[in-house]
Amino acid sequence: MELVEEVNGKSENVVLEAEIHRSFDMIQSAFDQSLASMGESALKEARLKRNWEAREKGKLHGVIEEGKSLLRMVGVVAIGGIYVLLIKSMRNEMQRVFYIADNEASETAGSEAVLSLLLKAEMEGLFAQTAEQVAEYQYNKELYEEFRKRISAVPTLEILRIQRIQEMNDTQNRTYHPPMKNRIELIREHWAMIPAYRPDAAKERRINEEFRQLEQRSQKILLNDLRDAS
Repeated sequence: MELVEEVNGKSENVVLEAEIHRSFDMIQSAFDQSLASMGESALKEARLKRNWEAREKGKLHGVIEEGKSLLRMVGVVAIGGIYVLLIKSMRNEMQRVFYIADNEASETAGSEAVLSLLLKAEMEGLFAQTAEQVAEYQYNKELYEEFRKRISAVPTLEILRIQRIQEMNDTQNRTYHPPMKNRIELIREHWAMIPAYRPDAAKERRINEEFRQLEQRSQKILLNDLRDAS
């Protein structure tokens, strides 16, 4: 590269002419500088070594990530296996708790009331449909009252059909629930005709009032959730 500077000055008595020449070396890239300082063979060897180290580092990183993924997978499988083992080991005891609860409920409220409760549990689909319709159309503000009306309107033959299904159902609807057939058979074997707990009129009014308040609170939460979801 060459730069030329010229300066001219003129007057009546003086004429000046000047030229300044400056030269600069060619600008070199980093590769050219390395080539000049190390030589072609040494530079080639250094670049090959750097590439090899980068590949090995990448392989090591991949192995580490794969190992982490395997550890996470093993952890999930182990936790799931422990949960299954716990459920299996506790299944008999948990089912025994259901039988005890059924027997206590029969003695306290009467076996007829317990069977009626189990029958209503089979109508969860009807309750869900009632809740969705009340939430959407708002033709009745009392969800539980509407549900009771619909249960009372279920034909007798349909009630008998549901009862037969319960009596024949020898499968578990949950991992830790005993079959419904066994629960019903046990209740009938230890039939309690007269409830052990029979509150007086004042206590019965208080209990009904507490249930009414509970219904009001629970139906408000349920209907609000259904309306927000729609």
